Amino acid sequence: MRATYDIEVIREWQRRLAKYNSDSAWLRFPMYGGTLVVVLAGVLLPASMIPYLFGVFCANLFFIGFLLSKYSRGSLKCPHCAKTPYFYFNTRAPQDVCKHCGYWLVETNAQKAS
Repeated sequence: MRATYDIEVIREWQRRLAKYNSDSAWLRFPMYGGTLVVVLAGVLLPASMIPYLFGVFCANLFFIGFLLSKYSRGSLKCPHCAKTPYFYFNTRAPQDVCKHCGYWLVETNAQKAS
């Protein structure tokens, strides 16, 4: 697939991605805090409380999932075509090109050199 290089699209994508990251960064606190509370309570409370702690842990995960649905990566739209630029997001292999319009979203080292 051939991709179109437009520095304005790349800059706008970087701005949107930074805004997404700053808007959703606070979600780490309830996630890690809830997990820490459940682990500490599991260590300090009697074993008969473990089913209740598991319920609290699941409720915390559902709460975080609900909040993440508001800040999901699917809400990020391509600056060029205004569609979600990828079909799924893999943090180990993030997408560099919009699958719909073929515009670069990330500037690569080869593009920087030219």
